[in-house]
Amino acid sequence: MAIIKTVGIKYCGGCNPQIDRSRVAEELQCLLPEEFRLSDGTSSDPWDVGILISGCNVVCADGPELRSSASHWIMVRGPMVDDIAVPEEEIVKMIANKLSKMA
Repeated sequence: MAIIKTVGIKYCGGCNPQIDRSRVAEELQCLLPEEFRLSDGTSSDPWDVGILISGCNVVCADGPELRSSASHWIMVRGPMVDDIAVPEEEIVKMIANKLSKMA
């Protein structure tokens, strides 16, 4: 039996969105590998993986407090995932692929 890992999603404020952040999160729920579950945020325990979905490359929500809430982070900065340029329609697949490699 696989160990279930928790995934938390955080958003930036959305002041200059270059991507549809909500769509990315909704589609990710459908493609989430079975070893992962989305956290509802009620636990004070750190997540195994955090995903910061920032609409642009400024990533104003990033900081030490955010980083301490998960063991590992996947950073979406507008049309980039972990500093790799990705067409918007491929962002979710890239995140799901990265999660699969962590399972």
